Amino acid sequence: MTQTATVINFDRPVVKADIENGFTRIANELTEALMQNAAKLCGREFQIVHAVIHKTFRFHKKSDWISNSQISEMTGIAPSKISDLKKSLIAKNVLVLNGREMSVNTTVSEWQDYPKKGKDKITRKRVTDYPNTGNGLPEKGYKITPNRGTHKKTTNTKDNYTKDNSRLAAPKPSTAKQKKSDVKSEILALQIPTGLSFAMWKEWVECRSENKKPMTVRSANMQIKQLEAWQAKGHNLDAIVQTSIANNYQGLFEPKGFSQNSGNTWQNRKTQNNIDVLSDFVRGGNHD
Repeated sequence: MTQTATVINFDRPVVKADIENGFTRIANELTEALMQNAAKLCGREFQIVHAVIHKTFRFHKKSDWISNSQISEMTGIAPSKISDLKKSLIAKNVLVLNGREMSVNTTVSEWQDYPKKGKDKITRKRVTDYPNTGNGLPEKGYKITPNRGTHKKTTNTKDNYTKDNSRLAAPKPSTAKQKKSDVKSEILALQIPTGLSFAMWKEWVECRSENKKPMTVRSANMQIKQLEAWQAKGHNLDAIVQTSIANNYQGLFEPKGFSQNSGNTWQNRKTQNNIDVLSDFVRGGNHD
């Protein structure tokens, strides 16, 4: 008795590149510099550069503000790696940062390799003898000194721990990343004013984290109290937060030139709206 297997062929979608579906105008010098890899970019850096080209040149822009989350969605790179890659490209003069807006440096002659750390291209001759003694150094094994004999490196292991020093010697696991994540979640869970959208509040919290100035729960509560006071004065809270994000501020500020005694406040507008609705209802009832 023979057994047969059924082969199922899955059709793969056909994706064809065609300029009728859209195209990006890029200078020949830029494509040649990327093709020759003049700045010695790695694979992920290439992805970041093409993502910036996609967000700028494709929409006929010289520069644009591109968040790490947007680059992560386009390239598939983890958001935690985006900042280091952007810093590397900026150091190589491939990307240019103007405030919060980013662009590709079209002067390709200014591209350079990532600066090396420490002393560059310094070679030292291997020391084969002890100074002032002439005794030879061993090729392998433990280092033997003329007078002290063999020295072995001692490390802390579980055999070194005793009942008395176990609490002092045992290493403690790092929970810094876990604490940062918990603080961010707690801040996003706070109750914000009704005049502020949650999306804008989340963008503000992420902006502070990207700038290496994360908020604490205490500072977040203080900012929420300020926003509530400004909402009572009739301010647009989304506009206040958006202004701080666009200008890379570390705090929120009340707009200048606003009169506190102005009658066109948020509370007055809400009251007037309720009066208008009630008036329309009464007039409709009289017609009946």
